[in-house]
Formats: sequence, structure tokens, C-alpha cells
Amino acid sequence: MSTVRVILGKEWASSLLTPRGLLLLAIQVVTMSVLAIVSLSLPDLSLMGQAGLLKLLFQVAVALAVALATLAASLTVAGERDQATLESLLLAPISGTRLLGAKWLAAAGAGAVHLLLSLPYLIVMGAGTGLALWRVPAGLGLALLLMAGYTGVAVAASTISGRTFSALVSTLVVAAVLEAPGFAAGALPKGALQKWLATISPGDQVMTLAGNLLAGKGLSGLGTSWLTVAIFLAAVYLAVRYAAAHLELMGGDAQ
Repeated sequence: MSTVRVILGKEWASSLLTPRGLLLLAIQVVTMSVLAIVSLSLPDLSLMGQAGLLKLLFQVAVALAVALATLAASLTVAGERDQATLESLLLAPISGTRLLGAKWLAAAGAGAVHLLLSLPYLIVMGAGTGLALWRVPAGLGLALLLMAGYTGVAVAASTISGRTFSALVSTLVVAAVLEAPGFAAGALPKGALQKWLATISPGDQVMTLAGNLLAGKGLSGLGTSWLTVAIFLAAVYLAVRYAAAHLELMGGDAQ
């Protein structure tokens, strides 16, 4: 168990305290600062009302945090191989499943920090809407489901692809395939096809759940959204388990 903690700490530090990690955190903060200023100063955006601006800023904050954390996660195993440190890691007394689990947890945790950095902007934006402010962090809590899913995809792709560039491309392709139906649904008129396309997009469904909270509504009656997210996370878990088996075949010590 101590080996897991060591790997978790190493990955956490690598995700947040290295120049690359600090740069990604800075991108999150600077982008949110600029968007907050612009959203309140441009007349066209001001016409949306504060509730509309809160929803828009929330969506951007989540999308950016997930993208940055997924980018970093896609380098976890492939980066070790590029730096010639993977072989020594595979000799550690830990199974491939626990090794990738630690990397996945660290990547999702780093993503949670990105979301946390967005929280003050969202609370300030929501202060004048009459919305109970607990709903904002609760919405970000739901966004962690999407964060966990895509960082898991990135860790699995990083393990199976083997090289940094291949891992990045594989992760982007998977994300595009999963989220394309949601974008297509937004461009279609309301109907059965539009509803079905939106239903199979995990990002769209997480935003639906969080959007209900930000609109002052509850989460009941959204069984389809919960089912889509559950299937997505289950599929990601299986992908990580498959990647762990692949890693063990490369020399990991199966426990």
C-alpha cells in the first residue's frame, strides 16, 4: 500500500508542481479571469442575464478543466516510456491495476484542483442570481464525474499507445467520438434524433445534471442522464483494467 502512496504522491506533484503543471493551472486561472471580465463588460453578453452568464462560464470552466487535466493524464505512462523510466516503474512491487489506479486518481485529483480554481469566479457570478450558492460547488462535484471519465480514458490511451504523440491523438479521437453526438444534437431541430444524440454524449448529460442544479432544480427525473454517465464510467474502468493487463504483460509484477 505504501508503494501506491509513493506513486500517487509522485504523480500528484508532477501534475501540479512541475513547470508544466503550474502552466496548466495558470491557463485555467487566466482564462477564467479574462472570461469573467469580458462577460460582464460586453453588452451582447450582458443581455444574457447573470443566470445565463453563470451557466456559460460554468460550461467553459468545466470544459477547460477537463481538457487540461486530460492532456496531462495522456502523458502519464507514455511520458515515463519517453523518459526511459517505465522499466524501473514496472519493477516496483505493485500490480498494473494499482499502478494505473494511482495514476488515474492523481490525474483526476489534479483536475479537481482546476475545477476548484474556477469556483470563486462562479460563486461571484452566481451571487446576484438569487441561487443558493451551495449549488455551484455541487455542480462542480458532478463535473468530477466527467473529469474522472476522461482522465481514465487518457491514462488507458497513454498505456496502450506507448508514445506521447500517439497517446494524445488517441485520447482526442475518443473524446471527439464520444462528444460529437452532443454537438450534432445542438445543431439539429428538436425531435427524436436530436434527443437520442444528446443522450449518448457523456459531456452533454453531465452538463444537463449540473445545469439543473444551477437552474435551482433537482436531479430527479433525470434517469437517462445518470445511466449515460454510469455506462461511460463503467466503460472507462474496463478500459483502464485492460490497459493494466497490457502493462503487466510488458513486465509489471501482477499481484
